Amino acid sequence: IVLRRRGQIERPWSAWGYPWSPIIVILASAAYLVGVALNDWMNCAMAVAFLMLAYPVYWSIRRLRNDGLNS
Repeated sequence: IVLRRRGQIERPWSAWGYPWSPIIVILASAAYLVGVALNDWMNCAMAVAFLMLAYPVYWSIRRLRNDGLNS
């Protein structure tokens, strides 16, 4: 939505109901995620912990690949 407003990207197609349909989808998705987090907080906490542990591994692999390409 922001990029379209700034004119930084091309618009080869248009979304039906734009900008309201994307806003409604974003709000519904956020409400769903909050509901899942509140109702199943243990699995949510484990998923967040897994993501926090996986990020350093991702960053290390990415750095190793970039260093290998630059050598």
